[in-house]
Order: sequence, then structure tokens, then C-alpha cells
Amino acid sequence: MSKILTPREIVELAVDVEENGEQLYSILEKKAKDNRLKMMWCYLKDQEKEHLKIFREFIKEADQGIIYEYSPGEYHNYLVTIISEFRLTRKLLREKIGQQFKSELEAVEFGMFVEEQSILTYETLIKNIKPEKKELVKKIIREEKKHLAQLNAVRAMLEKGGG
Repeated sequence: MSKILTPREIVELAVDVEENGEQLYSILEKKAKDNRLKMMWCYLKDQEKEHLKIFREFIKEADQGIIYEYSPGEYHNYLVTIISEFRLTRKLLREKIGQQFKSELEAVEFGMFVEEQSILTYETLIKNIKPEKKELVKKIIREEKKHLAQLNAVRAMLEKGGG
């Protein structure tokens, strides 16, 4: 039987997502040859830091009921699936950080994958956030979607040979 997640563990997952994203973007920023890509990786890294601050504040409040279930077990199985997928992503992310990407295009596509996983995680998390905190998580989701769109535009530029 799978373990029931505490509110703190759910928020810690979000912190982990952002820490891994920050680490990835920091490394990609250092390795980027193209100034446009370097600036984009720096921007994304800084955004992840801002998101981290929000989720770390949530951890302070986690034991005060920031997260709840509408009915016992309602989202538990889905959350377990998301967390299993994220753990796979985290393992892959750490492997990728330790290696060189074959190309800037591959790095951008991996960044897109990480953003997609973040969005999926936060869209699941928001279902269990108390109403007064939902707007903060919605803001983060909107920002992650913008990051995905930016990365998609960079991917299109790289595919056309513009970088």
C-alpha cells in the first residue's frame, strides 16, 4: 500500500522541483555559447529562485493546514503517480546535469520537459491548496507556462538554424 503524503511532503515536492530547475538552468547558463540563450537560462534560473521562496514559505505553513483533501484519498493516487513521475524526472535531470547535452537544441528540449513536469505537478497541487493560497500557485503555473512558451520559441529558432 502506498504511503499517505503529508501536506509538508507535498510542498517539499514543489521545492524539489524548483531546486532542480534552478540547478539545471544555472549549469546551462554557464555552458551557453549564445548570449541570447545565456540570458534566457539566467532569467529562468532567477524565476525558479522566486518560486522557491514562495514554496519555502508554504513549508512554514504546511502544518497549519495549507493543503487539504476534499475527501480522504481523493487525490492521493494521482499525487503518488505525479511524485513517481517526478522522481524519474529528478533522476534524469541529475544525470543530464552531470553530462553535456549534445546540442543547445537538446538542452532546450530538456528544459521544456522539466517545465512540463513542473506545470503538471503544480496543477495537481493547486487542487489541494487552501483558497487563500491558490492565487500564488496559479501565478507560478502561469509563469511556468510562459517559460514553456519561451523555450518553445527558442527551440523553433534553433531548429531553423538561428542559434
